[in-house]
Order: sequence, then C-alpha cells, then structure tokens
Amino acid sequence: MRVFTIAEYGNISNQDDYQDYKSDLNTCYIDSKSFNQLVDFINDNALKGNEIDKAFKIFRSKGNLNIKVKNYVGLLETNTGIVIEIIPKISLMSDDPNIHKEESKKIFLKMLRHLKNSPFISINKAQLKVTKYFKILEVFINSYVQEVDKLLQSGILGDYIRHDENIAFLKGRINIGQQIKQNTFNKSRFRCIYKKFDTNNIYNQTVKNTLVKLFNTSSSHANRAKILKQLNQFINVECTDDSIKTLEAAQKKNNRLTDKYKVLLKWSEVFLKGKSFTNFAGNSINNCILFPMERIFEDFVSAQFRKYAEGYKIITQGKKGYYLVKQGDRKKFRLKPDIIAEIDNNMNYAIIDTKWKLLDQTRKRSNFDISISDMYQLYAYGNKFKNKDGSMPSLVLLYPKTDKFHTELEPYFYDENQNLKLRVIPYNLSLDIKDREEVNNILINS
Repeated sequence: MRVFTIAEYGNISNQDDYQDYKSDLNTCYIDSKSFNQLVDFINDNALKGNEIDKAFKIFRSKGNLNIKVKNYVGLLETNTGIVIEIIPKISLMSDDPNIHKEESKKIFLKMLRHLKNSPFISINKAQLKVTKYFKILEVFINSYVQEVDKLLQSGILGDYIRHDENIAFLKGRINIGQQIKQNTFNKSRFRCIYKKFDTNNIYNQTVKNTLVKLFNTSSSHANRAKILKQLNQFINVECTDDSIKTLEAAQKKNNRLTDKYKVLLKWSEVFLKGKSFTNFAGNSINNCILFPMERIFEDFVSAQFRKYAEGYKIITQGKKGYYLVKQGDRKKFRLKPDIIAEIDNNMNYAIIDTKWKLLDQTRKRSNFDISISDMYQLYAYGNKFKNKDGSMPSLVLLYPKTDKFHTELEPYFYDENQNLKLRVIPYNLSLDIKDREEVNNILINS
C-alpha cells in the first residue's frame, strides 16, 4: 500500500502525463490505473447527483486531465491499493515539509475528535504519538481495535439458546421420552436438553465482518496482530455474505443491552459503507472517508469556546435563535449563529460565526475574498441579537489562519455611527498555540 498526502485545494495528476514529477502537498502523481479509478469514481457520483463537485473538480491543464481537491479532507483508497490522504491547508511555523505534513495530520485528527454525531471522539492523543510519521487510515483502524478491546473486556453480547440433541455425553438434562425412543439399544448416546451461550448475533457478526476487512486493509504489523488476536475471540461468530445488510439490521435494533456497541457500529459504518459525512460511493475505489472541512472547523471551534471561555455563557448553534422575518402569525427563516457568548447576566452578546475559507490579506480590492453573503449574515445577526439595553452586540467572523491571512483585519462598521462593528479574525490552529488563550483573546476584545 502506497500512501500520498496532499493538502486541500491540491491536485491529483496522472504520472504518465508528466516527465519530471515529484509529489508534494500541492500535487501528488499516481499511476495511470489508480488515476482512472478516481476519475471513474467522480464521474459515477456526478451521474448519481451526489454533489461530488463540492469535493473534486476534473479539469484539463495543457491537454492533460487532472483532479483538483476542494475543501473536503480525509482519505481515498483505490482498488489498486493507492491511499491518498487529504489534509487541511493550515499555516504552521515549520518550513520542513515532512514536519508540516505530520503536524497538519495531528491538527486534523484533533479537530475530528470534536465532530458531532461521529465515532471519531474515540481517537485519543496517545495514538498520534506512537510514531513520527503515521497514516491516518491506521489511526482510524487502531481506534476501532481499541473499541473492540473495550467490548471484549465488558463481555460480548450473547444469549442462552435451548438445544435438544442426541449427543455422545451427558449435558443438561435427559429428554426421557426421546432417550427411550432413540437410545434404548444405544448406550453410547444421550438425548439431552441443554442451554448453550450463543454469541452468533448481528452485532458480533458486524464487528467480525469489520475486523476481517480491516485485517485485509491494514499495512500496520501492530494493527494486524491485534486484529488477529481479537478475531480469535469471535471464533464462534459467523461472517455474513452481506456485511452492509447485517450492519443495517444491527443499527435498527437498539436497546439498553446493545449500548456497548453504539460507537463500534458507527465505526463499522465508516469502514463497511465508507460513510463519513458524504454519500459518495462506487465500485471504483475501496474506501472513501471524507469530511467537509467547514463542518469540522465549526464543530471544533464551538467545542473550544464551550471548554475554555472564561466568564461567558456559551450557546452553540441551534440552542438559541431568532427569526429573520414574520409572515402573518408565523416566524420564518431562523437565524442560528455558530456561537453566542453571553456576559454580564445575559446583558451583552458576542455573536461569532466560523467560515472555513482561505482569505488573502493582499487582495484588498477583492475584499480579501470575504463573501458578501457572510457580511449580510452577520448584519442580520447584529440587528436581531441586540443587547438587553438595546445596544448592538459584538460581531466576529472567524476564518482559519494561513500564510496569507495571519492578522486581524481593520474592523468593519455597518453604519456611520459605528454602532455595529464586525471583526474579522484569523483562528490559529497550530499545536504551538494554547486553545484557552486563543479563545479568550477573541472574547476579551469583543
């Protein structure tokens, strides 16, 4: 298995089309067969209307076909065994491309742990420190292995099933009627009724199906050794012909006894169905685990504010909102800022919205690439979420810090009296930055 790593907005190219090529974070060059599999995958999903154009764009440059990665991150694995890791485009201190790549992976996985309604919270910090250079797929596999360990420690789900059999040894109690009928002249057999603990259910079948797939997928000796050891604990559990059908059946039957499988089933969905936060699918590739970076950024920043904001009551998206307009007696178009920070007994607000977009401070004439729709959105927030005394709240737009956007912009004002101010701030994702300081520096000046 060969692994390539590129940053979002990078290109994937066919190495046969180029004489001198060297893969880096901006462009990776893969063999012709793998490249064509990715092209087929993109075209197939486009025909199905799966909005894959949000993640990839096929284009020509000097007559050669190329694939541009947009702002989706994660990994792709072709049928030929080529793995392409797509990591966020993040501004870091190091000029060493290898260090930059590995630090970006760690930041991506750190952010992924806060993604709502996902199993990725089980990725722990220790997993990122095992080796200097690690593969994202192997971290995912290791997370699944650790969840299986937790299950085995607590005991796998099973039930006692009644058996009535003619066997060579005494077990349970004798079925006297059938014993006389069948074994009167055969003293070596016993017709017995007994109960046997049976673990061959859809939950354990799903776990075993996933372990078998991961054993064949992983290139890590440590992961494969752990999986092999775990498979021995499922020796009496069958692998099913349709692993996805078995998974879906397990997901439908939820109760208190199956709660211990909740995270495992979410992980199995990732590995067996390639499901992350996309519906991309196809036979052209083995794995497609992709995430919209905008969603990851939003959930991560919201989690950081909830954890580290000092002296503020933090309300995240969906918990509190006003409506933009009223039609008759009904309110319409609910406004849901990503973060509402309340202070002074709910007397004052700071409204904070996150946008995963790469701004450019050199493009002043183009408004630094800020979308006018974002400006309108914050204007609506400012007019609806007024402070208790009628004054205007503080407004903040957070974008990721990059090499081209590294300092706060001069503030914007929506009126001549400068009552409604909007700050546009770069959010530093570097591992060298303390999250608590980053959060409170934003709030203190708002």
